[in-house]
Amino acid sequence: MPPDKSKQTRRMVVEEVDIEKTSETPEMTESSEHVEEIKEKVGELQDITEHISDDIEKSTEVQEEIVQAAEKVEPKIEDFAPVGSGIKNGPSPLIILIPGVLLLGALLGGIYFYQKNISSIPEITPTPVSIVLPTTVPTASPSAKLILSKYPVNVQNGSGIPGVAGDAKSLLTKAGFSVSATGNADSYDYSDTIIKVRSDVPAEFVTKLTSTLSGIYTVAGKIQDLPDTSKDLVVVIVGSSKSQ
Repeated sequence: MPPDKSKQTRRMVVEEVDIEKTSETPEMTESSEHVEEIKEKVGELQDITEHISDDIEKSTEVQEEIVQAAEKVEPKIEDFAPVGSGIKNGPSPLIILIPGVLLLGALLGGIYFYQKNISSIPEITPTPVSIVLPTTVPTASPSAKLILSKYPVNVQNGSGIPGVAGDAKSLLTKAGFSVSATGNADSYDYSDTIIKVRSDVPAEFVTKLTSTLSGIYTVAGKIQDLPDTSKDLVVVIVGSSKSQ
């Protein structure tokens, strides 16, 4: 009985497949190991970049290791397809993988340093500006000015010399005072000129009156008080003594 040719054919196909499996070269095996190493480093880089704010230095070291591993691999098309397998030539996966990894690391590193620089910028607070407002110095109103004629003076002759009261009246009127009356004092024994005022007469008026009379007469140093019931606000008793 002739042998079954279909069985022989199937055996030959199996043997050809086995030959193809054993046709891998040591160089292809070594390249595959490098590819697996790169994939392992890429996975490690992804784990690190999840905590990039804490391990940025380690991420840089892993990138350097990836570059060093990539330099050991020669990205040849025939390393990734068996000879005669019929697979069409195409770009090497390493050519796409390595730049993508480096670009990812650079992008994550840039984000980290950007966030670090933003957080280190000190907060700017506005400086308060003090405004100095001009101060207004109050000036005396016209009503506050001393009016000499407001306090009439009763001039009396205390020296017994005729015309003394009239002379004193002329002196005071020229200085701005108002003289309400002239006459004789209760006696002619006055040597110094005496000034008597009520309590409601301001001190500025008394000072002005004293300085005016002192130009001619000797004025006593002590100012005497008039009772509040007195009809006169100011009384001047002219004495015989003169300052000139």
